[in-house]
Amino acid sequence: MNAYPSACVSQRGMTSVELAIVLPVLLMVVFAIIEFGYAMWNYNTISYAVREGARYAAVSSTDSNVVENTINSVISNGSGLSLTPADIVISWLPDQNPGSLVSVTATKPYTSFTGYVSGFSMKSSAVLVVSR
Repeated sequence: MNAYPSACVSQRGMTSVELAIVLPVLLMVVFAIIEFGYAMWNYNTISYAVREGARYAAVSSTDSNVVENTINSVISNGSGLSLTPADIVISWLPDQNPGSLVSVTATKPYTSFTGYVSGFSMKSSAVLVVSR
């Protein structure tokens, strides 16, 4: 007779049970990391696009097509975000003369990479002093 009966119990199937317990948690962590990285890429891209648009507006404020060209600059620098002119707001305080402030703001609803996160918008603003 065996003095330790529990030592003879079969361990078959334990790996499958452990995998079933650990795999969902591991996959959630992996998808959370992917989603966070995608959200940071979106925010970084929209911030860069707005910053470049504000820079263009600050140095080209006397141009007759400054608003249209600034919007085009933001859209082209924000490639991959599908920005539209309705997502972009440009304003000058008090006017477009040198020494005034130009503000460029873009807002875009966040579209999730994995489909699990939704319901918020990415927004970025840049304010620069008009130089010419």
